[in-house]
Amino acid sequence: MINPLIVLVALSLTVIVIRFRYSRMYNTLYEAVGHRPNEINNRYQFLRNQGVRCRLQNVSSRPGVIVHGSSELGTTIRLLVHKNDLNEAEQYMVNYKRSC
Repeated sequence: MINPLIVLVALSLTVIVIRFRYSRMYNTLYEAVGHRPNEINNRYQFLRNQGVRCRLQNVSSRPGVIVHGSSELGTTIRLLVHKNDLNEAEQYMVNYKRSC
């Protein structure tokens, strides 16, 4: 009989390895602190419309940041781009800046 603890440990390790490998497939192209989410959303939509594989990552508040009345100022949003699309995305961002 298989020990349930061994199955749980094996499953947990598998999930950790998959998440680690997936996270290495994306690189940060742009970051915005919580008070500028529209700009990063516009950049994200622009890249998606160009066919670039990208995603947004909401990073929890930075340690040591104390904001009275609003916790969103301590939050960072990252625009992550697939490592194979990074050069293409950088070129599109040059065009994006020119069009603004």
